[in-house]
Amino acid sequence: MFALYIGIAATVVLLLVFVPAYLLFVYAVRKSTMLTPEQLIERLKARHKSDEIKSQWGYMAEEGYKKLLKQPLEDVYITSRDGLKLHATLIETENATKTVIFSHGWRSHAFFDFSCIWEYYLSHKFNVLLIDHRAHGKSEGKYICFGIKERYDLIDWANFINLRFGTHKKIFFSGLSMGSATVMMALGTEGLPSNVVGASCDCGYTSPKDIFKHVLKSKFHLPSFPFINVASLISKLTARFDFDEFSSEEGLKKAKVPIIFIHGTEDGFVPIEHTYRNMKSCASEYSQAIIENAGHGMSYLTDKESVIQKIEALLKSLFEDF
Repeated sequence: MFALYIGIAATVVLLLVFVPAYLLFVYAVRKSTMLTPEQLIERLKARHKSDEIKSQWGYMAEEGYKKLLKQPLEDVYITSRDGLKLHATLIETENATKTVIFSHGWRSHAFFDFSCIWEYYLSHKFNVLLIDHRAHGKSEGKYICFGIKERYDLIDWANFINLRFGTHKKIFFSGLSMGSATVMMALGTEGLPSNVVGASCDCGYTSPKDIFKHVLKSKFHLPSFPFINVASLISKLTARFDFDEFSSEEGLKKAKVPIIFIHGTEDGFVPIEHTYRNMKSCASEYSQAIIENAGHGMSYLTDKESVIQKIEALLKSLFEDF
């Protein structure tokens, strides 16, 4: 009888740990139905409809998105190192001497995340590449890897651009949220093309593990141990990566190109402390645009003038023809 009680107790404990850990894995990592850019825009409108100023943000995003759709968009593809067909959208600009690669956020879309800024780069003679991360958009994949595998995909997209336009034309990375973390990891990963000359990193987290800790505490009111450990093990067995495998901080310790870090002080999804830690880890030259009262991914919409001023200062230092 005692053995039976022990078995029941062990089963209960296992379920109490495994079930929340598995739900975290499903919530964060496993692909599910994604919102379209149109749906993301409508959600932004609904979120701020009662605020006189912020209520305009959704319409600004919508205007930029509709303009984007009118461009000569080209679907391009590469195959990832683990065999996935990855998709991106290319806008080739006449007489362009450089390319910006946009790296979008978790369960988002580049057409939404960069709807208000892509035109700025286009106007300054950049080719524009808007990538669909694995398990997003038209790209294949069952699992979102939070930059761990996406960093290699981003490097391979840079290689694609070099094959298309030549290594003599410079490349600039621009990332938001998970896309920003992907950029930071890629900057410290072997094989980064030498003509990647700079990056904009907006509201990126320090590591997958750190952001999962925050989500567990803020969204699910659970401690990190043992749930993070079990979820990471599930991820290792199914998605073939664990949460400790690499981090933005590790990538930045090996970074060699100038970076601008952007973050809003009211970011509730990726706390601004992540960017402070990332800047502390950064081995290369960097600048910052800390935007008061801006929420997650909303720095540009909150204070466009300040963000553009800081980005432009970096771009002018990198590109002779800017």
